[in-house]
Amino acid sequence: YNPGGNIQFLEVVVIGSRGYFGSGNTHGVHIVDLSNPYNPVLLGIVGPSSGNGFHSIHEMVVWGNYLIQNFNGFTNKIIKVINISNPANPVFVRDINPTEINWVHAMHIRGNKMYTSGWGNAATRGRTEIYDITNIGTQAPTLLGYIEDTSSNVTAGNSMHSSWSSEDGNYLYSARETANGTGDLRVYN
Repeated sequence: YNPGGNIQFLEVVVIGSRGYFGSGNTHGVHIVDLSNPYNPVLLGIVGPSSGNGFHSIHEMVVWGNYLIQNFNGFTNKIIKVINISNPANPVFVRDINPTEINWVHAMHIRGNKMYTSGWGNAATRGRTEIYDITNIGTQAPTLLGYIEDTSSNVTAGNSMHSSWSSEDGNYLYSARETANGTGDLRVYN
């Protein structure tokens, strides 16, 4: 799939025969029918003028009929929720404003819970927030809690780069990326 126009795709999600391709520059999310992989067909684009989405995507997840996305850059921590049941006519549902101080670097969904990985800043360590998104189409998600490592052996500014929960939901694995190029993987119960 190459629609031209110097599009930089940073994210891809494929569910069944439908692809969701997130542009890292100015072209939003392309929703593409991949039934015939030799002839992909554009079904719609989610962007500022179609679904009130972001034009530049860093991370996105698809949950049922909902595209959940964040902006590609440290200037906006808002997460957008867009109903994509009709890809040609995406409908904005809501913004989520995380308690993370700086920026959400990554997200994932396990069951009806969404986990965000916060980047933090020079004074904070970043946090992984856990939301109940059961009724995201009709009500704002509920913040269930967050994980923020405040132990004295962790340097401020260490960022929650990405995380993944165990299938049983009992453990969260969090990868940290630090300013000096080191990092580690932490496991939380």
